Parts: sequence; C-alpha cells; structure tokens
Amino acid sequence: MWEFKPRTEHYTKLSPLSPGSRFATEYEVYRREVGRFLAEGREGQFVLIGGETVMGFWPTFQEGIAEGRRRGLAEPFVYEVMTEHPIMTSGYNKLCRL
Repeated sequence: MWEFKPRTEHYTKLSPLSPGSRFATEYEVYRREVGRFLAEGREGQFVLIGGETVMGFWPTFQEGIAEGRRRGLAEPFVYEVMTEHPIMTSGYNKLCRL
C-alpha cells in the first residue's frame, strides 16, 4: 500500500529567510540554536523567540503563542523544535519558506 511521506531536511541544512522577511531575526536564532535545543532534549517542544531572545519552551503551539502575547509580542514567533523539518511546496515545484 502506498503511503505519503513528506520530504524533509535535516536541521543542519535549513536555509535562511530572505533579509527583511517577517521573522527573519527570530528564525536565524532558531537556526543557530536548534542543535543545542535538541541536545537538551527539547525535540517536539515549541520555542518562543522574540528578536534575539529565546523566551522559553512550551508543550503546545497555542501555549507558546499565548505566552508571547502575555509578554507583549504582537506577533509571537513560536516554532516546533525538530531534527527533520518538512519541506513545504506551493504548486508543483516551488519551495515555500516561512
């Protein structure tokens, strides 16, 4: 039986966002620190990052967003800590980034 398996890329191969992209700073912090997060056993948790600051980890995306808003972030950046990141595509052959 055929089973769909999304394409993924290892965290060490994550590409930066375009300069000036929304969340480019926070995503760079994630890219830089994800190896440490994984070494600390945080895979599957959701990290809240504001600017250059890692604000903490939560078990769900919704809890991370709520905490970001409590801390005054209009658009909190919350990202799941993963070894393998899904590659999202748009259309037939276009690679999507945050």
